[in-house]
Amino acid sequence: MRSLLMRGWPAAFLLLSLLFTVQFASAAEPAPGFTDGSGQRVDYGQGARRIVSLAPNVTEMLCFLGYQKRIVGRSSFCNYPPAISSVPSVGGMVDTSLESILALDPQLVVAYQGNSLELVRQLREAGLSVVAFKEAASLPEIGKQMHQLWRVISTPGSPAPEALEKWDARLAAYQRKKLAPATQRPATYYGYPGELSYTCGPGSFIDDLIKLAGGRNVVSDKNSERWPQVGAEFILAAQPQWMLLGTSCTGGESFEDEVRELRSSLRHDPVWSQLPAVNDGHVVILDSDVLLRPGPRILDALQELRAALEAAGS
Repeated sequence: MRSLLMRGWPAAFLLLSLLFTVQFASAAEPAPGFTDGSGQRVDYGQGARRIVSLAPNVTEMLCFLGYQKRIVGRSSFCNYPPAISSVPSVGGMVDTSLESILALDPQLVVAYQGNSLELVRQLREAGLSVVAFKEAASLPEIGKQMHQLWRVISTPGSPAPEALEKWDARLAAYQRKKLAPATQRPATYYGYPGELSYTCGPGSFIDDLIKLAGGRNVVSDKNSERWPQVGAEFILAAQPQWMLLGTSCTGGESFEDEVRELRSSLRHDPVWSQLPAVNDGHVVILDSDVLLRPGPRILDALQELRAALEAAGS
């Protein structure tokens, strides 16, 4: 009897070891997902039906992906598409109401850089699923975030939205287009009239947009900050051939009126009126909601800037 048990032991041990290994491997393998901007693991395939968006670009992403009817709460700055204004507001970017969010009983809350990390922590402690994105550093990263958002909300095996596939193809077409060497591209500056101006540096999505459009950001090689502040001396020394601006975010005036006022300000400003870009009329002014929101409409901003640069170079 003892010899039979001994002969059977290796086979039994092998079987038990195999079962343990399979179970252990299965437990060690994380569910499909990604690590978000707050360092937390977020699972894909959540199938959320009730979503709260805490940032305007996130709301645009959600609607672009086809989830507009799932949005039950939004930030007070979310204004596109226009119909989203009928969705209850949970406050601004920095004064968001935790109580308002909880009252909406969401299955998913989506935050973006600029929202309070303390709020994100409180939402998770309340048992809510939260995705917190960092600000995208490039246009491809904007696309990556939209893919991640779709994978989080969709159910496993769901096909990618057609709109997202078309967006990817559109961006890829811009990336494939042959451009002049960087040193031969027109010097381009993003900013506003004034003694001190915030502009875009390396690692910002506006810097990437200028490069993809065929321009050369005058700040890229001279400043390591993502959104540096520069003075009149720097701007005069840079002598930009092109300028890129966005209208204000107040929404108090029509886009056309704001464009006229900006152009007038540039022509009468003692510093900016000396720039080649202003004297040559090489100023591209876009709706700030299109230009400054890292979301699906950023390709429309890219299209307008590239078209202007190409027309001037033809």
